[in-house]
Amino acid sequence: MKNIGALVTIAVMLLAGLIAFVLWGPFGEKPGLREAPAEGVQPAAEAPPGVPAKEKPPVVRSSGRSGRDTGDPSEETAQPPAAAPVPPSAPASPKPEKRFPRGNEIAVGTDKAALQATFGKPMMRTTVVDSGRLLETWVYLQSDPNLATFVLIRNGRVASANTTVY
Repeated sequence: MKNIGALVTIAVMLLAGLIAFVLWGPFGEKPGLREAPAEGVQPAAEAPPGVPAKEKPPVVRSSGRSGRDTGDPSEETAQPPAAAPVPPSAPASPKPEKRFPRGNEIAVGTDKAALQATFGKPMMRTTVVDSGRLLETWVYLQSDPNLATFVLIRNGRVASANTTVY
């Protein structure tokens, strides 16, 4: 019975944590997510950044049978703006994929910028500082056959490169 206060305190803390998790955790509202529009309601189209929003079409009053403008707003009709010619866009050519690096193809002393320009971004990178030296390990993976190339980069230059089967 002496520890009942501690048990109640722990229970309250666990309950508060659970409530906070539910409110602000994976079930809470995330930034950038929007609610689904109500049925029958079209979402407003937004112009991409850097593209001006479309203007509303001009309203032209139709004249009655007599050829006079009656001023009746029910007779107003929207005229679509003149369509501007759209220049044909060139088909997007896919970027050629970088080839898989083998350990014997990478020269010791190669700059890491040149390595990335030649073989592309690695699948994984790790970075540590050891005795004031920056050490990075870049890992390139190939799925068929299952090969991995590990590149050790010391202070921005390749120190070693090995390819192995995984």
